[in-house]
Amino acid sequence: GRIVEVQRREIGIGMALGTPTHRLAIRPLLMAFQVAFLGAVLGIVVGLAVSQLMLGVLRGFFPLPVWRQTFPLATFARGAALGLVVPFVATIIPVRRALRVTPVEAIRTGAVASRGGRLMVLLRRMPLPGRSTTQLPPRNVLREPRRTVMTALGIAAAIAVLLGVVGMLDSFYATIDRAHHELTRSAPHRLTVTLSAFGPDSSATVRAVAEQALVRDAHTELQLPGTIRHRATKIDVFVVVTDLDSPMWRPTIEDRARVRGPSIVISRKAADDLGVHPGETVLLRHPRRVGLTSYRFVESRVVVRGISPIPTRAVAWMDSRDGGALMNLSGIANVVVVDPKPSVSAARMERTLFPIVGVSSVQPVTAVTDTIRKELDRMLGILVIVEGAVLLLALLIAFNTASINADDRAREHATMFAFGLPLRTVALMAIGESLLVGVLGTAVGFAVGRLLLTWLVTRLLPSTLPDLGIVAALSSRTVALALVLGIGVVALAPLLTVRKLARMDVPSTLRVVE
Repeated sequence: GRIVEVQRREIGIGMALGTPTHRLAIRPLLMAFQVAFLGAVLGIVVGLAVSQLMLGVLRGFFPLPVWRQTFPLATFARGAALGLVVPFVATIIPVRRALRVTPVEAIRTGAVASRGGRLMVLLRRMPLPGRSTTQLPPRNVLREPRRTVMTALGIAAAIAVLLGVVGMLDSFYATIDRAHHELTRSAPHRLTVTLSAFGPDSSATVRAVAEQALVRDAHTELQLPGTIRHRATKIDVFVVVTDLDSPMWRPTIEDRARVRGPSIVISRKAADDLGVHPGETVLLRHPRRVGLTSYRFVESRVVVRGISPIPTRAVAWMDSRDGGALMNLSGIANVVVVDPKPSVSAARMERTLFPIVGVSSVQPVTAVTDTIRKELDRMLGILVIVEGAVLLLALLIAFNTASINADDRAREHATMFAFGLPLRTVALMAIGESLLVGVLGTAVGFAVGRLLLTWLVTRLLPSTLPDLGIVAALSSRTVALALVLGIGVVALAPLLTVRKLARMDVPSTLRVVE
């Protein structure tokens, strides 16, 4: 569209000389085909390069002994076909619009061409501060609204992709941080000691763990699988039967309700999926001891005591008095939670507790969140590639816009040079115009990117990660990167055309008749 607009006067001269419109359309359409073809070829080359970069990251994820590299012909052919057909078809629209203009209107030079419509009328009535050189950038932006909108949309697309992709990782980090904060709110260095079998909470194994010299405090828990059902929805949970008044650590309970009888604390994600509120009754399928060593699963009605802010729905808590009686497991435990003495490391505690007979595993309570965080850190390699691609895309859009602006306004710039304006002033005017377009594109990109991120988090991720209540979040780093791309890079792109402006032949550029 921009290139056809630059050739507007040539098309107008051809129409004035009687050249048929279908012959005038051949040149821009052939050029569009050439650009699309070269773009498709370059896209294949860049795609191969990016795939090699991704391969290096994946090898770090999966250290397999042998990697088989294949060329996905169908995928690359589909991408090349889209890159060839879509730009060519899109060129037909501006070509048809250019051929419908009367020759006398098309031949008008930029200085007298009427553009902008009502926007320019409003701008003429609006007093702008500063000299004419200061007023020209906003006037140029509104003089050609179609060009401004299309350029801003290109920048907005790059920003939206960046916020959508990188914002998902920010959302994961925010969710993990929330879980980590909840788990380490008190006794942050405690460890979970899993026993090899169920046994009395006063057994020799429990006493051996609790009486270690490095242990400051300890209490027993019962962790069992279960299923919570409400109406037609059911979710699998890990029921933790513990002392909900424990001074060491207890889950934060929000929206607490006064209950009588057996009760349960569930996460916000579980409450939303089940459609329940504190005080309502749900069905809990859980094991119940029969005799001394037999168990069977039964369903019991329990009341939702409150909501926990932990982001995973797979964990629920019951007070030891309720859970022990409900499951006929009072005084039975399969987990010991220990809080080490100050300055005792987790590794030292693991080496001390693991050799005890009856202990099957020892790990910090933050083991799961730490593992997920490490995997997310490893994913940063892929996102760096994505960020680089988006940065290059934004730079190309900005440079292309600045270059075509310089060509389209060559006579205006030559006129300014003829009247004695220095190169610095003309370059600053171009930077100011690009800055305005960059701000507009960035604002639209932030709005679309936020909507895209919200859709990914609320619609896409729940179907792939149903157990996590992920919150849409953008880090300050991502916001800063988007601002640098959308405003900084776009605003400074006209500096790449300064050399061309400095070499301009003013008399030749000012000629009206070619």
